[in-house]
Amino acid sequence: MKAAGMAVGIDFTGKTDRSPNTLIAHTLLDYTLEKYGSEKQNEVQEALFCGYFTDGIYPDVAGAASIAASCGLGEDEVKLALTDESLRTKVWNKVETNYHEVNGGVPTFIINGRRAFSGAQDP
Repeated sequence: MKAAGMAVGIDFTGKTDRSPNTLIAHTLLDYTLEKYGSEKQNEVQEALFCGYFTDGIYPDVAGAASIAASCGLGEDEVKLALTDESLRTKVWNKVETNYHEVNGGVPTFIINGRRAFSGAQDP
């Protein structure tokens, strides 16, 4: 995996020794999209991946807020958002909906509200 990652510029260091529950990361990304737009959301998403896979930052509330702050979001503001039960419930409901839509591989492409295809596709 390390060699495959390096081939595309990802340094899998193994510094994080546990798998996270990704609800916090998804909540951060949903919050970022709504408040700051898709470009900032993409920046935060890339920082989350780098933080977890390369830098060894575990994406709990404190770690995710720290990563978001490195992208220019307010750390305290993000901590409040990530502990907002209504926001987490909204994101969980999206996860549940998508879980039922994805009856196969990842990624799954949903176009106009309908599952179009899933899994890796030949270019």
